[in-house]
Formats: sequence, C-alpha cells, structure tokens
Amino acid sequence: MMPGDLRRDFDALLARMAQAAAQLAGALAQERSALRDLDVAALDATSQAKQRCLAELEACERERARCCERAGETADPRGMHALLARLDDGGALARRWSQLTTALLACRSDNRAMGVLLGMNKRRVAETLALLLGDAQDRGTAYGPDGRAHAGGARAPIASA
Repeated sequence: MMPGDLRRDFDALLARMAQAAAQLAGALAQERSALRDLDVAALDATSQAKQRCLAELEACERERARCCERAGETADPRGMHALLARLDDGGALARRWSQLTTALLACRSDNRAMGVLLGMNKRRVAETLALLLGDAQDRGTAYGPDGRAHAGGARAPIASA
C-alpha cells in the first residue's frame, strides 16, 4: 500500500473513530440524565446506544491494527507514534489521534463513574427493600482481627402487615 493510500485510510478511520467517540460521550450524558430522572426506558435506550458505539469503536480498533500491520508497525503506542510520524509530517493526524485518545479516556472515566453510581443506587435499593421486608442485615462488610469478613446482626423490620 502506498503511503498516500494509507494516510487516506487512516484519515477516514480517525474520522469514524471520532464520530463514534462523540456518540458514546452523548450516550453517557443521556445515561447520566436518565439516572438522575430515574427513567428506566431512557436507561435501556442509552445502554443500547452505548453498545452500538462500543461495537463501532471495536471494529475501528481492529481496522487500525490491520493498518498498522500493513505498514509494518505494531498497534501499540510506540508503533502508532512511528506510523503517524511517517504518514504525517505536518502533525495533523497525530493531533487528531491525541484528541481521540483524550475523548476516549474521558468516556472511560464517565462510564466508570456511572458504574459507581449505579452500584451505589443498587445497594441502597437492596438495603431499603431488605429493611422493609424485615430481613435486613448490616450489608456493610466488616473485618475481624483475623482479616476475615463477617456479617453484622439482623435488624427488626420497621413495619409489619
């Protein structure tokens, strides 16, 4: 493959990846809003949108690795840096690659934060249900002097029918 062809392929690939990353960031923002509003239907829709974006990014990543391989470079950061330097003496591709990785890192951070929030909400709902049903236990994990986890005692229900 000629360097000009590879550069055009990489340029198009970066555009696809940037579009998928932007859509993923949008889906994460919608997910945050749906969580805030407790909108289950919106959460389901954003979950599906996230999966589509991630599938597109994974396909792009496989294509990027193939492009690196065709150019005789590895797909790791060192190989990618060498390839970008070889294809793009002006630095435009390298800047776009840097912007893309920054955007993807922000998406990963947002997704992790959302996972923590979902976990906290799930735990709070489970504890509330257990309390209302009268089989609540101290759900926190405590550790004894020997380092083993042990459960706390049961609480009395707050009401009965």
